[in-house]
Amino acid sequence: MLALPAPAAALEVPLGPTGPVVSPDPAQPERAAHRLPNILSPAQRQLLAGLQAGDPFDAKVKAAFLEILGTEVNRGGLLAFYGAAVPDKRARIYTSAEKDHVAFTITWVDNLGGTLATLRRKLRRHDDGALELYGHAQWVAPELRGLGVAAQIFQSEVELLKACSSHPKSRLTLWAGSMADPRQRAETESVGKYVWANFGYDFHELAGPRSSLATTADKPRIEDDEPGTSDRALMRRQLKRWLAGEVEAGRLPDAIVSALGKKIERLQHPWEVATLAVSLGGERQTLGKAFLLSKLAPRWEGAFWVQGKGKAQGLAKDYVAQQRRGVEDRRLARSDALLAKLNTPDPEALKKVLLEVGRYGGERCLSPLRSLAHDRPELAAEIETAILQIEGKWVPPRPAPVYYSGGGLRDPGRFEIPAEFKALENATIEELADKVVEGERRLATAALDIMVGLHLKDEAPTCLAAATFLYDRFPGDDHWWARRSAVAALGKLPDEAGLPALIERSTAEDDINVMIALHQQLDRAENPAAEAPAAALLVRIDVMKAEIERALAEL
Repeated sequence: MLALPAPAAALEVPLGPTGPVVSPDPAQPERAAHRLPNILSPAQRQLLAGLQAGDPFDAKVKAAFLEILGTEVNRGGLLAFYGAAVPDKRARIYTSAEKDHVAFTITWVDNLGGTLATLRRKLRRHDDGALELYGHAQWVAPELRGLGVAAQIFQSEVELLKACSSHPKSRLTLWAGSMADPRQRAETESVGKYVWANFGYDFHELAGPRSSLATTADKPRIEDDEPGTSDRALMRRQLKRWLAGEVEAGRLPDAIVSALGKKIERLQHPWEVATLAVSLGGERQTLGKAFLLSKLAPRWEGAFWVQGKGKAQGLAKDYVAQQRRGVEDRRLARSDALLAKLNTPDPEALKKVLLEVGRYGGERCLSPLRSLAHDRPELAAEIETAILQIEGKWVPPRPAPVYYSGGGLRDPGRFEIPAEFKALENATIEELADKVVEGERRLATAALDIMVGLHLKDEAPTCLAAATFLYDRFPGDDHWWARRSAVAALGKLPDEAGLPALIERSTAEDDINVMIALHQQLDRAENPAAEAPAAALLVRIDVMKAEIERALAEL
């Protein structure tokens, strides 16, 4: 049988009677001086107390948060802190403690586990005592837009940094560009270049060198990027190019563009670009917004100084208020619209509505669903499924077993299933594990697929051991598909179980088929620890592809 890994021990950090215990480091007086403001407001005390609630992180992550923020942060507290931005939706968190910072990913999911919103952050305390929270990814699904999610997150992060640092250079930083859709792995519209300008982010170059936390240091800001050009100069250059294109296309008169020449040269801040407008035919044309949403607009590094009192902070306050105005009414209206669909008399149409309610509905849907079960007994099973999904109690049906023959998918409808494969359908988890260890290659792979398909949390360690064993059991080019199946199984396990095994194998694998499978699983992982291995593996894959293409060209 396969041995199960032992759980890791947690680190206990004591608290004082009024909050976290912070011991200043005499060797670093500047850092200690800016750990926390001398006087915390009641709201700030409540915020920090909330972060200390819930189940703890592992010892390394917990110590990193304490070192950086000067206050204890627990998993449950951080989830509640961010989770409030998307009420009634479940949130997940993945963290990693790096050399000089802590990285974390928050993902909100619907009732069936589909991604609704996600963000990635890196948090660091600089040597001068300033805090920096770097945002290198944030995405909100279309169905949640208009509900003030980004505004809530921004406001919460500003308050967090204010509560933990009085340093004038404590800041939120980011790389303003396109948002990637994690559900389709494709870039969407370039909203970040425009949205973050409205939130009051300024060009980071005003603060000095680029952020040490940036993951995009070598990423071009535009196709024909000129590295020596400042963000401001590049923004002005691209704006002129865009305006010239609008004139050439006949959408703007040349006279207006000529009149804007001096004004463009005076543009110093992103929000000035975002609000650039002209009067055309008696109507106000917001040229800045159209430009920043276009492909010609360059990406730019932004910073928001949380302790500042200038125009940027005033713009941010107004924009957040604008985005959050009427949010609760809009949420209720969307919920009511979803519930109104339950009144449809058509059984087939109602089944589709129940699927939607089960995926996206909140607690407000439970009472109407129970009433509907009384009125529509013929749909009792579908209604009960929707209720269980909203309550988080639904268990997906056990997937049909997959049978392999000669490396390909075997179709049970066309071929008779061998008895040893058929027996796997009713096998226990222990019997399946034995087949992975001792069974013929195809039988071992099918047994592992069924094990992972069970989706039982307490069996995850067994699945991890089985997947890693199968991977190591079948080396060699002629058995690559078995290792690829093991990689797919590891990718389905919780990050805490499968991710370290994927990372370990990504460094040694030399078969391009398995390397591609490893990269796909690491790229899908919403854990910061997967980013560097995924990038390194992609470089190796590209090199190998180039070698294969050269070899083919010589044939």
